[in-house]
Order: sequence, then structure tokens, then C-alpha cells
Amino acid sequence: MSDSVHRSASSSTEATAGSARPLDIALDLIRRAILPLTVVGLGGGLALAWAGNSEGAALAWAIPSIAVAIRLAWSIVRDLVDGQVGVDVIAILAIVGALLF
Repeated sequence: MSDSVHRSASSSTEATAGSARPLDIALDLIRRAILPLTVVGLGGGLALAWAGNSEGAALAWAIPSIAVAIRLAWSIVRDLVDGQVGVDVIAILAIVGALLF
């Protein structure tokens, strides 16, 4: 009996995983990659700056900043649609301002 319950549970899990929308999968990947990308970008940028490669350091810092800004903008849009406004708007303005200057 437990074998049939196990098969039924695993098939429902497979159906759920198989029916995930591509956008949800992409957003989940981005959510999981933001912290490692940020840490690698910070460390790589510091190493490049210490080595005297300021252009490489700027690029290493810009890539994770852009990824975080995109994820934060998506979160802000979702919150605005739900009728919530938070301090994330200030954070996105700070990130965009730092990238522009």
C-alpha cells in the first residue's frame, strides 16, 4: 500500500515540476543566482582594482548591480500592482544612479 502512495506522490510532484512556466523557472534561477553573482562580482572587482585594471573592476561591479536592479525592479512592480509601496523604490534609484555616474 505504501508503494502505491509513494508512486502517486511522486507522479504529482513530477506533474507540478513539469507544468512550471518558463518565466517562473527563469525567475527562480535569477533568485538563486543573485547572491553568488554579487559575491563573485564584488571579489572580482576588488581583485581587478588592486591589480590596477579599473575598467575591468567597473564591469565586474556593474554586472551584479544590473542583475540586482532588474530583480528589485520586478519586485517593486509586483508590490505596486498589489498596492504596496516600500523603501525598495529608494534602493532602485540608488542603484540606477550609481550605474549612471
